[in-house]
Amino acid sequence: MVDNKRSDLTPKGIKGVISNVEIFQLLQMICVGNTPLKVKAVSENGEGVFFVKDGHVLHAATNQKDGEAAFFEIALWDNVVFEIIPCQVNNVPRTIFKPWEYLALESARVKDESSKGKLIHVLIVDDSAFFAKQLKKLIEEDPEFVVVGIASNGEEAIGYMEDEVVDVVTLDAFMPTMPGDTTLKHLMIRYSVPVVVISAFLEGSSDLLFDFLRLGAVEVLPKPKNRRGDQEEYGRVLRSILKKASKAKMENFRLWKPESIKQVSRFVEVSGRRDFLVIVGMEGSYMDWFRLPLGNLLSTGYVGGFSRMDREFLPVFSELLVNYKGFGVKTFIEEKGDQKLEIGTFNIFHAYSSYSIEETEDGEYKASVLGQEIQSLMWKDPLEENILRFLKTIKDRFGILCLSGAEGFSDKWLETMFQYPVKWLLPSTDLLVFPQMVDSILKKASGRDVEVFQGNYQSLGNYWINI
Repeated sequence: MVDNKRSDLTPKGIKGVISNVEIFQLLQMICVGNTPLKVKAVSENGEGVFFVKDGHVLHAATNQKDGEAAFFEIALWDNVVFEIIPCQVNNVPRTIFKPWEYLALESARVKDESSKGKLIHVLIVDDSAFFAKQLKKLIEEDPEFVVVGIASNGEEAIGYMEDEVVDVVTLDAFMPTMPGDTTLKHLMIRYSVPVVVISAFLEGSSDLLFDFLRLGAVEVLPKPKNRRGDQEEYGRVLRSILKKASKAKMENFRLWKPESIKQVSRFVEVSGRRDFLVIVGMEGSYMDWFRLPLGNLLSTGYVGGFSRMDREFLPVFSELLVNYKGFGVKTFIEEKGDQKLEIGTFNIFHAYSSYSIEETEDGEYKASVLGQEIQSLMWKDPLEENILRFLKTIKDRFGILCLSGAEGFSDKWLETMFQYPVKWLLPSTDLLVFPQMVDSILKKASGRDVEVFQGNYQSLGNYWINI
């Protein structure tokens, strides 16, 4: 599907950003014209590029391959975002000589072959037969999924788990016979299967949301609205989340026991330092925030966190941090104009929004929401732009602490970031349900003069506090 916000169909062809298409479908769009094009491909599997001129694919390259081998490597990737850029390609070497029709047919074949026997098996658990049928339809719009069963309560879900191969479960919070949180406990203890909670959490149910996150849910989504356009967008978001969730390393999940709120001061004593620490937590990271010694980190200056939690639940999540960690939280998720960043307070930003940041006349900082990306697109484009924008504005010591995340940062962005004196704080990957984000940094930083500290959550906090 063409993302209409970021693409443009012109008389000479198509340009801009396109997602939710396979490479063989893309070739049919771009190889019928004469405009020379550079096509960048970005996926959680990697990054690549290929060049088109006069209806021919001239050259392709990935980090490891070039020519036809690179083209077919890109063809095997999942959830690819393509950026189409009109440009001159006169100096591009020709490494591919077969016609685009052959490449399209062959890429479709290899993709189909790679998908055989690799279907993602989904179990739906919801007491509403109508909603479960609707959810099944949304999920199976992607041929990579098959819904192996629909359970109306927790007891039925356990029965399906005994008889079926299940890669990921969608779970309603409110059900008869066995409620959602009890069902989640059984699923985690007996099967350690990734669970995505899909439910409406009403006002005042923040503690229930917290229980689902604490017990091991890798993601929480609201139920979709009834408008057709909303349902289509919701389906794309849901399928993207389920694909990532199916690859979660649930063996790395650890139950977090809440500390007594009486042991936590609601007032952070600021040390006078003005360091700036950005904490990034994406898929599977929600309980990682609670494991960090956030109260101590806030004493070192500015702390800002980027989360990918659904906007509907992010204020509730912020409330949970206040209730269970005991410090102030300020959210930057609505277009309210400039808002001041506060020292000693946890400033939370949404990963799919773009922000401006400026230094004020009195030497402090303010930020505002510039716009909000469609959530079905990968979070790393706006996130990378935001962090780089913050880095170029902040004059104080700058650190980045990464938590769980199912996608790696782009090589280009990391190359740029490594040119600055950034301190990288990374948990050990055996602590992460999704280690891909941390792995991408470690891989790119290997053999370079980059300051990386890796350890458990407490040691990361101690490192930042004591530098």
